[in-house]
Amino acid sequence: MLGLRAARKFTPAVRRVTQKRLESSLSGPADNAFNRERQAVKEHAAATSDLWRKLSIYVVIPSICIASVNAWRLWEEHWEHKSHEGPIEERTEYPFMNIRTKNFFWGDGDKTLFWNPKVNHHKAPDAIDGVLVRSSAPLPGASRALQYLQKERIPFILLTNGGGKSEEERVADLSAKLDVELDTSLIVQSHTPFAEMKHLHDKTVLVVGGDYDKCQLVAQKYGFKNVVTPGDLVAAYPDIWPFSKVFLDYYKKFAKPLPKPITSPSNPESAGDGNRLKIDAVFVYNDPRDWGLDAAVILDTMLSKQGYLGTLSSKNGDVTLPNNGYQQDGQPPLYYSNPDLWWATSYHISRLGQGGFKGAFDGLWSAVTGGARLEQTVIGKPSQETYEFAETRLRRHRKALFHHIGLNDPLRQVYMIGDNPESDIRGANNYQSPHGSKWTSILLRTGVYQDGTEPSCKPDVIKDNVLQAVQWAIEDARKR
Repeated sequence: MLGLRAARKFTPAVRRVTQKRLESSLSGPADNAFNRERQAVKEHAAATSDLWRKLSIYVVIPSICIASVNAWRLWEEHWEHKSHEGPIEERTEYPFMNIRTKNFFWGDGDKTLFWNPKVNHHKAPDAIDGVLVRSSAPLPGASRALQYLQKERIPFILLTNGGGKSEEERVADLSAKLDVELDTSLIVQSHTPFAEMKHLHDKTVLVVGGDYDKCQLVAQKYGFKNVVTPGDLVAAYPDIWPFSKVFLDYYKKFAKPLPKPITSPSNPESAGDGNRLKIDAVFVYNDPRDWGLDAAVILDTMLSKQGYLGTLSSKNGDVTLPNNGYQQDGQPPLYYSNPDLWWATSYHISRLGQGGFKGAFDGLWSAVTGGARLEQTVIGKPSQETYEFAETRLRRHRKALFHHIGLNDPLRQVYMIGDNPESDIRGANNYQSPHGSKWTSILLRTGVYQDGTEPSCKPDVIKDNVLQAVQWAIEDARKR
């Protein structure tokens, strides 16, 4: 800019000198005015040269030095960000490897996710409802957080207490809402571990919860060949729960024929002949929609003889037997996939979840049996079993990401991000990793937890949203 201004001032002066010379050649010797003009032009040119020399010394060179210093500082910051404890090959190709070996796991009141900021020895978990979305609407920072993890190739999984649909359907739904491409291997729903119970795949199981026949279809996808729902039963035997007769049109839209009829009261001896419906296991896959029907059918099964629907065990109430005879006659095992009492919705007060139904059924069982113990298995967060399953999935995903570089470093740190103190935070705080990894819990203000209240289970840190949680976890990982 300075050179252009000088040139603009200098050009008119040259014109005037040329004009004077032309006039001089036409009119005779140059006059004193012309000499003075030429001298002024020389002085101006000398001043301009001196100005550029000073600019070079005091402005241009210092600017280059400052730029060099700034570049060096930026490189130092970049190198510090990318630095890794100990040398590692292909570090520049995989910047995530230089955040050490931390992974993240996110969980919301209903779901959870793992991710890892340093190759490595760390990961993180995160939840879905209350962490990534709330009532199907994306939460602030959710998409950016996932995109960052994918860009930096930081291993993570989504562990959720939600369910009621296939993993493929949930991933497709999340990908569309968050505009982030996800794979089914990244998600663990509350009922995903049920797929591993292969000893029951050829048996007849009762599946409870969810919309329509979605959970039935999920169970079949897991490999269970004979799946019965309360909807199938009430469609075939409306009197099994008379209060659901008003919903028969709904149930008949998706109800399937029973594989066998239930035992007739006129012929109770038929139970055991192989031609009557026998339930070998009861699974609550998702939050029940028709609590009355579902509770009645489960109760019938728990009071039956060896799981044959339509029967009552003669051992029930026998005080000479353990547990007063209840569940002492070959009744099927009862499994819940999710203990969450509350979950976050668009309503301003959290709503009852599967844990609410479980509490109601526990009370019903106690009232019916006079306080007998109910044998049942509950998985899902915060259970040790579910966290072990999730960590196994996370380690498998991490290995798949880095197998080509021969990564053998152990998983050292997992960050759990969730909105539910009772499931996400309690699970992370109490989890005893069989692999020796350390878990850090991060509670969000975007779900079940109400800001300003004392969490029922204290987290390591509280953040406003998942993006802030990711940022904090990465900084914490760098310090370790």
